[in-house]
Amino acid sequence: MNALSIVGVVIAFGAILVGQYLEGGHLITLLNGPAILIVRGGTVGAIMLQSPLPVFMRSLRMLVWLFRPLVQPMVAALEKLIGRKGFWDLRRWWKAKRTHFCVGTTVAGRRHRASGYS
Repeated sequence: MNALSIVGVVIAFGAILVGQYLEGGHLITLLNGPAILIVRGGTVGAIMLQSPLPVFMRSLRMLVWLFRPLVQPMVAALEKLIGRKGFWDLRRWWKAKRTHFCVGTTVAGRRHRASGYS
């Protein structure tokens, strides 16, 4: 889980708790078991209603990625996306274009990097 996700969760729960407190309510009233069951059960039921079973099961397996993101090496990911032969063709193309995109060009005395425009 990245830092921004943690900050977002803390802000969301903090806003709920502070809002409840500012309205004069007791914080313990937010822990209402039947209400939690209705909201969570209704949400899961609605998701199951709109999703085919394989998609729903895959989403449950992907919940782990929320806490431990999937890390895949760049080369393996590109080979998976565009195929092995396509990857090597792309690599040759990138090497040919690399000097144009990465070295930089001079336009009106200024140096531009990674823009691809001259």
